[in-house]
Amino acid sequence: IGDLDRFVRYQGSAQFDVLASDEDAAGAATIGAREFEQLHTALRRFYRIIVVDTGNNMRSSNWEAAVDAADELVIVSTVREDTVASAVWLVDGLRERGFQAKVGNAVTLLAAPSRQTDLQLLARTRQHFASVTREVLEVPYDRSLVSGGPLNYKALLPTTREAWLHASAAVMRGL
Repeated sequence: IGDLDRFVRYQGSAQFDVLASDEDAAGAATIGAREFEQLHTALRRFYRIIVVDTGNNMRSSNWEAAVDAADELVIVSTVREDTVASAVWLVDGLRERGFQAKVGNAVTLLAAPSRQTDLQLLARTRQHFASVTREVLEVPYDRSLVSGGPLNYKALLPTTREAWLHASAAVMRGL
């Protein structure tokens, strides 16, 4: 595992590592399905839980390899027309590619993008994802998450902490 130290970023007291893409803005290198499978096989030797953020690039072979390797999918969307449409498109694409069982066992997380949530859109979105995924949970807006910087757990509102605890429990039930 010491050989991985130069590739992962240890997250201190949070007790996990992050293996992230390079930050070279001029870089255009990507890995394919075969490289993803080799990387995943190596990481499984040292980590019991691996979380992969695939993004939504269904055209990428590494994306499909990551979905194929996953024990469980988590579909995440903010409650906005554009991001909900992307999440619906993603799920449709997964189902078309033969991942119906993984979609059926998936957890959908709907995050409020602001203090004011479009309740009609939320209801429609919740109903749609409840019909195709195992569980749908809502995560409230929390100003302390807006910056995208390091997570300060103590700065989260109690309702946010509870929502993410429920989300984590839902994911664990699927495993």
